[in-house]
Amino acid sequence: MVFHGKLVEDWIHPFIFTFSDFIVESIDEIEKIKGEIFSSKIKDISVIDEAIHYIDSK
Repeated sequence: MVFHGKLVEDWIHPFIFTFSDFIVESIDEIEKIKGEIFSSKIKDISVIDEAIHYIDSK
């Protein structure tokens, strides 16, 4: 992604970053994290509530 003429490597859109449990760039990366996929807590709608609370508290 390029912002103000400067290349930002490995940029992830904030909505994708916030609402995703895992982000991979290729199918091959799933092999590296597959143990984490089944043992981690899945995000739920509370991430939105927490973001709203964060903004409201400023």
